[in-house]
Amino acid sequence: MIARCNLVKGMRAPKRVVVCLLSSILLLLLFDYVFGSVVAVPAGSYREFFLPGILTCSMVFTCTTTSTTLAAELRGGTVDRIRALPTSRGTVLVGRTVSDLVTGALVVTAISSAGLAIGWRPHASVWSVLAGYAVLYGFAFAFSWLTLVAAFLARGRNAGFFALLPTAAIARTFVDTTHFPVPLRTVADWNPISAVAESTRTLLSDATALRSTAPSWPMQHPIVASLAWTTALLVLFVPVALSVYADPSGRIRSTASSPERTPG
Repeated sequence: MIARCNLVKGMRAPKRVVVCLLSSILLLLLFDYVFGSVVAVPAGSYREFFLPGILTCSMVFTCTTTSTTLAAELRGGTVDRIRALPTSRGTVLVGRTVSDLVTGALVVTAISSAGLAIGWRPHASVWSVLAGYAVLYGFAFAFSWLTLVAAFLARGRNAGFFALLPTAAIARTFVDTTHFPVPLRTVADWNPISAVAESTRTLLSDATALRSTAPSWPMQHPIVASLAWTTALLVLFVPVALSVYADPSGRIRSTASSPERTPG
């Protein structure tokens, strides 16, 4: 019910989703028709290389609406009113993250359709393609919990955006990092967005020529690394998000401990 209410509210004010969708499609066209002939990839088609990167960044950027919307609700008092209702903490927060995940899936579907229109084709089995999108959606769901915590702690509209900047700035999404300086390449190879983009690229194209030749473990095992990052984000930020949601002051407290009662 919470997820449905959030989706209806998003349909009434679709500005953020439309902006993310249009910017992603414009980025798709820009990289394909402007940079496609000058950016070098290990082998194969650059279109097959960068489209999974655009899918990854667009999905994660869309999920930052979790923090944007929640921050607005915090300032408007909506969250305080929901706290007073007999609802569990998990229901409210899961409803928020699931609704944004559905919105992100719509954006990814639109971008994939635009990619098919300009000539991109997934060269893999149906199950491999479904697994690639499943890895992408799973990471986006886990990342949305990080943006929830950022919204509670920062209480600002750009909390999710600033949480994404450090991870989206340097990654193997649009260019090959093999020729990067060693320190920069190390940061990019261990970036979770690089692992997700690489695993999506591997599962959608099934082309060994497009895979990274970097010796780092995440680039050699991108699918396992993506699942590990997804699990780590969920294990770390789900309890923290539940904790700060339960405390109106926004402080992180242990969910296992109960408040002490003063003798009356």
